[in-house]
Amino acid sequence: MLVNDTIDGLQDLLGLLTSVNDKGWDSGYRESISRGRERSGNPHSYTEPLLSLRQALDHAKGAMAALSGVKQHLAKEIRSLQRRCTPLVLEDGIKRLPDELLAHIFKMGHDIADGCEFSLAVSHVSCRFRQVSIGTPRLWTRLSIIYRDDQIREFITHSCDLGLEVSDDLRFEGNTAQPFLELLGPLSSRWSSLDISSSLTEDMMQSLGITSFPRLRHIEYFSMFSPMTDISSWYLPSLSSIGTQGLPFTELERVALHARLTYIDLCLHMTRVDVTALSRALNGLKTLRDLSLTLSNCEETAEADRMDQIQTRERHSVNINTLTLAIRESPTKSLVEGIYNALSIYTPTEVHLSITTKVNYGSYNLSSQGKFFPYGCTIRIHFYPCTGGSNFYCGIPDILNEIVEHCDIARSVLLDFPSSDDGMDQLTCISPIRHLHLRNCDKLGERGVDELARTLLSAEEDKGLESLEIITCKGISEDFLLNLQDEVGPGLTWVM
Repeated sequence: MLVNDTIDGLQDLLGLLTSVNDKGWDSGYRESISRGRERSGNPHSYTEPLLSLRQALDHAKGAMAALSGVKQHLAKEIRSLQRRCTPLVLEDGIKRLPDELLAHIFKMGHDIADGCEFSLAVSHVSCRFRQVSIGTPRLWTRLSIIYRDDQIREFITHSCDLGLEVSDDLRFEGNTAQPFLELLGPLSSRWSSLDISSSLTEDMMQSLGITSFPRLRHIEYFSMFSPMTDISSWYLPSLSSIGTQGLPFTELERVALHARLTYIDLCLHMTRVDVTALSRALNGLKTLRDLSLTLSNCEETAEADRMDQIQTRERHSVNINTLTLAIRESPTKSLVEGIYNALSIYTPTEVHLSITTKVNYGSYNLSSQGKFFPYGCTIRIHFYPCTGGSNFYCGIPDILNEIVEHCDIARSVLLDFPSSDDGMDQLTCISPIRHLHLRNCDKLGERGVDELARTLLSAEEDKGLESLEIITCKGISEDFLLNLQDEVGPGLTWVM
């Protein structure tokens, strides 16, 4: 306690620290306790051993309170000194930085910013910053229709011969693509990335003969409602990545024939999904390593019934790095089952399944063939009810049992959803899972965590968990976790 800048119990704390410094913790602490016991009385007439234990506890609490007072004073001083030091340290540090390192910092800032806004900002700070930024070609490789023609010409000059990231950005009212494309068309051999927000841009590119892109690695297509021009006629020998909110699966098939696509990000919103075409397209992607698919307010087409007529690769026969599937706004169960069928050819190292729905998770965990989804070495399941959802239930034991039964390669599992304690006592073995992470399980109580940790962290070797992590679960206190960790060991960790 702080009173007029004095700290109660400071003398006792100094005595404890002196004893510990002289004799080590065990002997020094016992000596300090003995001195404190001599000075304290027995106002409550306790008998031994309660008397000694209460005196030791009071002494420890007093020392901790004094230590907290010291910490509070020191924290205030540190904050004050840091406020005074920070601008001076920054000024001194920047002066000491060699230009090569300053340029590297500028590149990092450019990478996390949009367009060339960061580059423009640092180039106006000082003469030195301007000289270094202009001499760093990477800062000037993003060319957008939002910039003036004279700015774009300057950017091109500063970018030297690096690949150019081109964006039409027709979402900005009043912009027209033709002058922009006429300026950049002659440099199409340098384009490394292309963001398209309208089919008008594609039509204009076709009419201007801008169809050869020997260095183009990534295309991002933003229009959800205008059909994309047939780009299979474009020269795209380096294309490896596509992100889209409107590319039809048939177009994806055509592109796949002419490019070695390793990454695809598909976002489908308020549309009818041809699962048959999706499956056929995925089967044609021989080099795919990362796939992300988002379904929002979608339903399947009648063609989905033809899934059985498609010759697909065997289940789990294609190894990829990551598979991400996000399901939004309660799509039909038959659509989700069809999507699972189409994705079942993959064995990803990491699979991320995110579902926001008004119904229980059990409605979305099987394909139409009755096979469990997801399947992978690392499985992350995020499941949240939509506003207005009722009778929501998602049980941790149910999902873990399904994974154990159907996914023999699972090693790490993250479950992120509301859940109760029901059934925790029935989990006796979740091999092959070695690492379990529970996040935002706000209905999970301390009883459930206790049963889970004591059963699985204490299990025999090769059958139990190596780690159990509790992440921001509101029904669980840190004091409870500290006490439980003392009993089950360091395999239990948490983030509050």
